[in-house]
Amino acid sequence: MERIRDAGWRGEEHKVVTEDGYILTVFRIPPQKSPSEETEGSDDGPIGRVTSFLTGIASRIMGNDDDNEAGDRDSREPRRRLPVLVQHGIFLSSDGFLVDSDGLAFVLAREGWDVWLGNARGNAYSRAHILLNPSGSKFWDFSWHEMGTKDLPAMIDYVLSRTGRRQLHYIGHSMGSTVFFVMGAMLPRYNRRVRTMVSLSPIGRMTKWHFAMHNNSLLYSLMMSEYARLITEEKMEFLPREDLKGTSNNQVLCWDVLINFALTCEFIIRMGRYLIKDSSQPAGISINTGNHFIQNIGSASFRPFDYRDTEKNMKVWGESPPPEYPLERIRAPVAIFYTAGDELISEQDAEYMISKLPNVIRVWKTSWPMFSHFDFTFTTVPTSLHKRREMHQEVLSILEERDSFRL
Repeated sequence: MERIRDAGWRGEEHKVVTEDGYILTVFRIPPQKSPSEETEGSDDGPIGRVTSFLTGIASRIMGNDDDNEAGDRDSREPRRRLPVLVQHGIFLSSDGFLVDSDGLAFVLAREGWDVWLGNARGNAYSRAHILLNPSGSKFWDFSWHEMGTKDLPAMIDYVLSRTGRRQLHYIGHSMGSTVFFVMGAMLPRYNRRVRTMVSLSPIGRMTKWHFAMHNNSLLYSLMMSEYARLITEEKMEFLPREDLKGTSNNQVLCWDVLINFALTCEFIIRMGRYLIKDSSQPAGISINTGNHFIQNIGSASFRPFDYRDTEKNMKVWGESPPPEYPLERIRAPVAIFYTAGDELISEQDAEYMISKLPNVIRVWKTSWPMFSHFDFTFTTVPTSLHKRREMHQEVLSILEERDSFRL
């Protein structure tokens, strides 16, 4: 909220409870004049100021002085536009879309969209539960499968209920795309509630690092052994946000893992903070969330969490190892954005997802080598900013086109 207000926007904070009790924080920037427009038109003269004063008094008499109610009134005026739900990637939070004036949330807000920013379970803004305490290991017993089958449906239902709409647009970066693919495959009824899905780095199958981390590699064995040790010690919260470090005994920081992993971990975090000049990331995940991605790299597939226990896999998934997600069930219209410079997935991975999804409506690709995985969210190097702005314009074009589309 502070980032939204500091940028001159009126924002709202909402709490969404999932069916299994996690309390998620969702931020909203309702449709409104941009701060620059407000400044330019602020001198309305004596009559305008008196009118605004009387309107304010009338609102209070009518009992409409609640910020969130005001936001709902604003969102009812431009009825032609559907709300846009934006979801962050791994290790990130909604703050990633608010880092600077080129943040996607502000880009959308300046164009008059009703912007909703989701936060997945376990990050700094969604570290709560109706019964479980984040200082206990049970709170952290989830991966991105639950984010796709529990968190995202709850957020979509909440946004649609709050705005009175039947559909919304969805933009997912990195893991934000992953959880959508999970939801669309496992809960296909939700495909009808999404007018457009924009995937910024379509993480599903991940083969880029399979050569070094396949199931039979030494590196994969080391990672699985380290994961097993952390689970035994009930160390389940991985890389919490800076201000949350030390708030529980089950946290895993860079230096809590093997030295070769620790050095890489610390380097990535420090380099990321240096490039974007922001300390809000990483924002925390569960150890299972990271392990789930590693499993998919190891198997070069896109499938649910493998418990590495045949009996439990059979009980939960009906197969061991778990079956791949049925991507053919994802009927929502999907626009795919990918880059040759992505550190997490290869061009072939993106093209694989394009070939498997049955309703791909647009593909945007950049071969600019400096445009990385995280440039979809914030600018890592100045030379990528022009491509990022080009990408934003394409996203806006797709939303505008799809929003006017009548079913």
